[in-house]
Amino acid sequence: MPVIRVPLRPAAPRLMAVTVVVLLGLVGWYLFSGRGAGLLPQDSWGPWRERQVHDWWVRVRVNSWSDAAEAVGYYGKADDFTLKAYGT
Repeated sequence: MPVIRVPLRPAAPRLMAVTVVVLLGLVGWYLFSGRGAGLLPQDSWGPWRERQVHDWWVRVRVNSWSDAAEAVGYYGKADDFTLKAYGT
């Protein structure tokens, strides 16, 4: 009985395409979930808003592309801290 040989297609192009799609999906999820907010462009951040309560000053801005916010707080003249909140 004769043996029928079927040429195998290389799996590399399909595997590469799947890998690219998965990586793009992970990068998109990382950026837009808020975890990668530092990598988002400056244009996606809103303006800084300032508030003062007694000796405390707080400046806050929110990202329009993802669930992310940054706040810089000041107490008096010398002490300050930065708070970066990402996610919902």
